[in-house]
Formats: sequence, C-alpha cells, structure tokens
Amino acid sequence: MPAVQNYIKFAIIVDGVVKGWMGIHPDNTIQIAGLSSNPQVVEVTDLADKPSVGWTWDGAAFNPPA
Repeated sequence: MPAVQNYIKFAIIVDGVVKGWMGIHPDNTIQIAGLSSNPQVVEVTDLADKPSVGWTWDGAAFNPPA
C-alpha cells in the first residue's frame, strides 16, 4: 500500500472553515478531477436510487443518464 503522503490531498471546507481532510490515490483521476472542480456535496438518503458516475442532480433529485 502506498504511503499516505503520496496521495492527492483535499481539505473539506464548510462556510470557510476546514472540517476535515480527504486523501485520494493518484490513480483515481476521475475523483481528483471532480474534487478539483468546486464540487457540490449532496447526501444520498435513498440507497435504492444510489447515483453513479454520469448521473445528474437537478437540485431535488438524482437522474440517470438519458
């Protein structure tokens, strides 16, 4: 397992305050790109409709790709 210092690190910031840290392995380029682009975080409350890569969020619900 690679050392944690080799991971790409992200600070989790809420209202200007650091709330935690996340480390992503450098091979996870899709996750790194997403986290580097000012993401919006939405709690998934219904695991029957668990969204995946490519789904969209309309502000109220997740929608599968058309």
